[in-house]
Amino acid sequence: MANYLIFPLALLSAFLLALFFGALKNEKFLPKSVRIGAIILLFAFVLHNGFFNNDQYLLSQKNENNQKMLALFNGSRFLAERLPEEGLVVHDHINILGDSWIKLAFMRDYNYPFYRALLFRYDRPSDRQERCTLNVIGAPNSDEALGCMRDLGIRATFVNQSIDGEQFSHFNTYWQVYNDPFYSAYWYQPDKNFTLQVV
Repeated sequence: MANYLIFPLALLSAFLLALFFGALKNEKFLPKSVRIGAIILLFAFVLHNGFFNNDQYLLSQKNENNQKMLALFNGSRFLAERLPEEGLVVHDHINILGDSWIKLAFMRDYNYPFYRALLFRYDRPSDRQERCTLNVIGAPNSDEALGCMRDLGIRATFVNQSIDGEQFSHFNTYWQVYNDPFYSAYWYQPDKNFTLQVV
């Protein structure tokens, strides 16, 4: 829910800030010393808070989330550089930290790559017909998953290695082509006509 509120609240706060600065121009609103002090205090708060919050995201060997994000960028770039235009990717939205950033590596379409959504979404009546991404990640060698891979042209999966990687490594139709401590990419190789592009 918080993700959907950020943009409207940012717009609302920008309008309120503009009204506040407009009111500061009025001599009768506040004395000049209070207005100047309020502006200085506002800018000090914004600058201090901005630096404080960014400090936790700077790359550090000690912060595992930073290492996961770096691995996500590296794995996404690996797939984007090697996957042909006609090949599609499915990734896991549940077990990959910051998976929306994968879109930046591909820059193809808003709905690309496909992803397995949160599991409760597959229980809704409107989504019961669309279970391909659920099956491709959750049961990659099932008839439903293999049918989806063939019909949609899905050629690669990007998953959390420790949670979902094991189920892909048991089948000879999936080749592990990327691996780091956090994430793995598997090519779906149904026939010998589709090959990995070496860049």
